[in-house]
Amino acid sequence: MNASAAVRACMRANEPTAEQWKAIAGLPEPQAIIAGAGSGKTAIMAARMVWMVEQGLARPAQILGLTFTNKAANELEERIDVAFSQMDPSPEDRPTVSTYNAFADRLVREHGLRIGFDPDSALLSQAQAWQLVGESLDDVPAFEAIDSRSVASITRSALSLADQCANNFVAPQEVAEEDRRVLQREAAYEKEVLTCSARRIELCAVVQAYQHLKKLRRCMDYGDQVTKAVQVLETWPSVASELRARYPAILLDEYQDT
Repeated sequence: MNASAAVRACMRANEPTAEQWKAIAGLPEPQAIIAGAGSGKTAIMAARMVWMVEQGLARPAQILGLTFTNKAANELEERIDVAFSQMDPSPEDRPTVSTYNAFADRLVREHGLRIGFDPDSALLSQAQAWQLVGESLDDVPAFEAIDSRSVASITRSALSLADQCANNFVAPQEVAEEDRRVLQREAAYEKEVLTCSARRIELCAVVQAYQHLKKLRRCMDYGDQVTKAVQVLETWPSVASELRARYPAILLDEYQDT
């Protein structure tokens, strides 16, 4: 089957390969496409959206495409614009294309009050997050397992732990409690594991202080965008239902990293 001019436009005027065509024109049902670097995932994602519109499977406004970086989102939008210009008539609407964080931020801004979160909270830059963690160190007990001479190292490790907690939807208190259980069974673990757990318990205290300071200062970081958005959807099923109705077709880039 030959691709339309619009689909080929997504591919920079190239004809899709047989494997690419399977991904573009597959059945409109949940499926995962496994492809390596440089295999044209962004092009295929754009072509899939265009093909669905051409086939009448979804209107442009009913399609949601999420990716990780602004660069990838901009490329998706550019490919779709070029492809739609090849269609007659050219669709007036466009799919919603966004990064995961930007889409989550929009949900938090619209529905944050439903979960008791200030939707006007400022988004911290990386430098501001570093500064806030530095201030948080004044509110934690003295370190015993961590070398407190390197503030930069502590800050970097605390921010990394805060991000991991957010990505895995776990509170630092839960992480610390699990590490305490490890220390209580020290005979079952090697010294390196015990040392790591002792350090992480102290880092959890820093993360907790950081989270408290964020709340006091009415600000959030990138991890908060996702965790608060998930909290909205889990707490308010009506919001999730509204999104499902609005976007019956959803395409997720780099799904394995979500």
